[in-house]
Amino acid sequence: MARPVTLATFAVLLFASVSARADLWTTYDNARFQFAVCYPPDLLHPARELQNGDGQIFTTSDGLTEMRAFAGIDDRGPATIMADVAATLSGPSGRVTSSTMRPGWFAMSGRNGQKVFYTKVILRGDVFKAFWIAYPEFQANIFDAVAARLSHCFRG
Repeated sequence: MARPVTLATFAVLLFASVSARADLWTTYDNARFQFAVCYPPDLLHPARELQNGDGQIFTTSDGLTEMRAFAGIDDRGPATIMADVAATLSGPSGRVTSSTMRPGWFAMSGRNGQKVFYTKVILRGDVFKAFWIAYPEFQANIFDAVAARLSHCFRG
């Protein structure tokens, strides 16, 4: 007799599936600001380059998930940059649910409407290097694991 698959078992299998594909991930390298982030090309596709070689936008085939990898110059300091990033990603009605700040970088996640977002920002002098990903809450079972891997492979 077959046993029913529990939600926990399904989540473990799904995470294993995303992790197993990790060796198939490719890397976006930004020559201008010298940073890199890996991404799963079967899920995220390069959509367009940002102005002046500042970064790249990636989207899913259905257009519901977007990732941006970008950099720029900002000398206002880590706390101000972090506050601006939080306001931009959470919007007027969303909220940051988790954040971490360390010397040289910060990360945060949260919700904006029905979307989940995650970002990591590396700070080097007056240069910031960042990625963020925003995806529908109903796809969190896939993209939470993707966001975790992005955070670990992001280099700058």
